[in-house]
Amino acid sequence: MIIRNHYSDELKREIIALALNGHSVASLAQQFEPTAATIHAWVREARAQDELDPALSDAARIKELEAKARELQMDFEILKRANFWFAMDRNSKHQ
Repeated sequence: MIIRNHYSDELKREIIALALNGHSVASLAQQFEPTAATIHAWVREARAQDELDPALSDAARIKELEAKARELQMDFEILKRANFWFAMDRNSKHQ
């Protein structure tokens, strides 16, 4: 007999959104407990639904790109600060 866990639609939507926004399926599986295979299936199903409704697909892509832009901006700020500190350290060694 196969026992299936039933997850709320809200939890499924949250996990799918996180996966579509770049979180690894493995980390989501550890954090929320559905298996990675289950999460992959949910994401495939969500993408198939998006293909049926182009407006949803565009909205999901925009959300994904906005999240990536925020991540890149944070990375840029970190690198800028690191560059400043390395320059300060290099200048103090040459004096």
